[in-house]
Amino acid sequence: MNKVTRHVPGDLGTITIEDARRRWQTHQARIQRNLGRPGLALRFAPPGSSQYRAAKRLLGRALSASPAVSWTPRLSHSWSPPQPPFLPNDVLWRAIGESPDLIDQTNAAVATTTEHTWIFPVLPHDMEGGPNGIFELTKSAPDVDVLYCDETAPGFENLTPLAPGRHTLLGYNQLGRSVLIRRDAWLRVGGLDRTMGEAAIADLLLRLVESGASFARIDTVLAWPQPPGPLHQRASEQALQRRGVTPKSKVISPQVIDWRVTLPSPQPTVDILIPTRDRLDLLRQCIDSIASHTDYENYRVVVLDNDSTESATLAYLETMPVTKCPGPFNYASIINRGVAASSADVVVTLNNDVIVTDLTWLSTLVGYAMLPDVGIAGPRLLNAEGASDHDGITITPYPQHLQRGVNYGWNDDFIFSIRNVAAVTGACQVFERRKWNEVGGMDETLAVTFNDVDVCLRLSAAGYETLFTPNVELIHIGKASRGHNEALEDHYRFIQYWDICSSFQDVYAPARLELLGPRYSLRP
Repeated sequence: MNKVTRHVPGDLGTITIEDARRRWQTHQARIQRNLGRPGLALRFAPPGSSQYRAAKRLLGRALSASPAVSWTPRLSHSWSPPQPPFLPNDVLWRAIGESPDLIDQTNAAVATTTEHTWIFPVLPHDMEGGPNGIFELTKSAPDVDVLYCDETAPGFENLTPLAPGRHTLLGYNQLGRSVLIRRDAWLRVGGLDRTMGEAAIADLLLRLVESGASFARIDTVLAWPQPPGPLHQRASEQALQRRGVTPKSKVISPQVIDWRVTLPSPQPTVDILIPTRDRLDLLRQCIDSIASHTDYENYRVVVLDNDSTESATLAYLETMPVTKCPGPFNYASIINRGVAASSADVVVTLNNDVIVTDLTWLSTLVGYAMLPDVGIAGPRLLNAEGASDHDGITITPYPQHLQRGVNYGWNDDFIFSIRNVAAVTGACQVFERRKWNEVGGMDETLAVTFNDVDVCLRLSAAGYETLFTPNVELIHIGKASRGHNEALEDHYRFIQYWDICSSFQDVYAPARLELLGPRYSLRP
């Protein structure tokens, strides 16, 4: 669970707005230093000015024109590996066979050992060549149930997060093979399930997460002589069944499983809320795409009208449900009014510049949103040219859309996985209305920006995770309706609320990843 704390202005320890402004300026300066000479134009343009926005657009296009998407090495180890590899005395290395008898033998060895603190289970695929660097993982081990770290192998690397995502692990083992399990924790959850075969280790990790076991990432890199074997979907299906979900999954690649939720019957009621002020061209295109590309049945579209005046728009709005949201533009207020007027089980916020192209988009996202421990679910968004607009939002160290092939240049298993994230964009957010009401909806002091990120984080603090799927793709024209608005006061407030660029940690992003504007880097 992502443990996050929201700071209320005036409370002890909360930074001032002026301090927040300085942090924002420092972060912008880091972006410019990282960009080098091409970023000089931004240094001389006042933030929020038309010149500043134009420079950002030009720079973004230049940097994303030729994204690096092929596999290139990113990780290296800083220790001298012993030859041949060997293990510390307090680590029990066990190969997990496919047969129930072999799994029973491993459980028995763990139960009877008195000299080993840690268990290092591996599949037969990995038994012939173990990793170098295991001493680095155990020499300063904290008092936790599970240790893990980044790993590398020929043609393969795995960047681990600060905490395991209980939904991420259903379809992608972001913790990797370099995992040590404390013997006491192993015994506490009953060890390996003898019926799971080669899925037994993945199943054990899922049960440890579900039991509330403590995990710690160690900042080292283990080097394996071979890439990992395939992920087995039996562990995912078993975990879904334990959570009361009828499993529906398929293998996307050797390391990634696409899992979905079978919806109850009758289908939950859904309201799709679309804010607009005029722009009938966008609104009609959006609603027509919903009508022609949605296999879900129990939904209705509700337009949230923010003072439209054009006669053609007003005539169009007379043909459908509308919630009036008059007054100066405040996205959070508009969405809150729409949700308050709804009685649906599930609510979708959808920008009027989104085009639906996936027939299963709504049934898939509603299924995720109905999970008891999910607050908000969101899809992948592509821009009009087909490039990534949104692959989840990371806060590393500042909120940004992760964008495959743009500011994240690797086609690795992480970017293709269903995963827990800090937030998803309000351009398409799907949630149960009762959970939204539980946290009071969006914060209307964040009128233009970060209101969508803020509500995801507040739901996370209340125990509801945010879930992103790359397997639902929608087209997002982006900025077409409201234009560009830096809304700097919203930036400052958001920094103040969450102590951004200081104590806040995005526990679900790769721990080494750092996004600085259109560039990405890895911390050593």
